Amino acid sequence: MAIDFTRAFRLQLDLKNAKDLVQCDRQVLAKLRQLSYDQVFDATKPYLTRDEVKALIARRDKMVVYFDALVAQKGESEVLY
Repeated sequence: MAIDFTRAFRLQLDLKNAKDLVQCDRQVLAKLRQLSYDQVFDATKPYLTRDEVKALIARRDKMVVYFDALVAQKGESEVLY
């Protein structure tokens, strides 16, 4: 059982187990595209360092690219709901 989200805020820049990402809500993907470093940093300033936010945004960028490639490969109806 996970009790917190410390794993979400690691300094790791790569996606862990990207193959497990098979579908995404289209509204979530749209919001991910709009999310900026400044928004995350301002909202988490007391809790996260600049490097943690940079890593989170780097992984977000990779998720967006990954889902774009998946849509191109399989089609939007197979990937986005």
